[in-house]
Amino acid sequence: MWLAAESLNWALIAFTGLAGLFWLMSATAKVKAAGTDTGEFRIVMTEGPGSSFQADGIDVLATARLQAKWNMRAAGAACAAAICQAAIYCLPKLP
Repeated sequence: MWLAAESLNWALIAFTGLAGLFWLMSATAKVKAAGTDTGEFRIVMTEGPGSSFQADGIDVLATARLQAKWNMRAAGAACAAAICQAAIYCLPKLP
């Protein structure tokens, strides 16, 4: 029983660290727009197939997609950490 609790504690630490790392990656992720190294602030919007929204040389839509991927990974790691924490809580109550 002690080994199971200790293993779950280490898994909890790992998943919590991963969640923090993934959310940090999400917060700092940016996708540079192609051919926008003009050195000036610009906002560009295009319509139709392959539409894009660019601001200050950053492709806003592609950045949002990338951040959503990192957020999904972070939420999964946080969920795994919560499951480990619940298991640690319930472990002593098992017969």
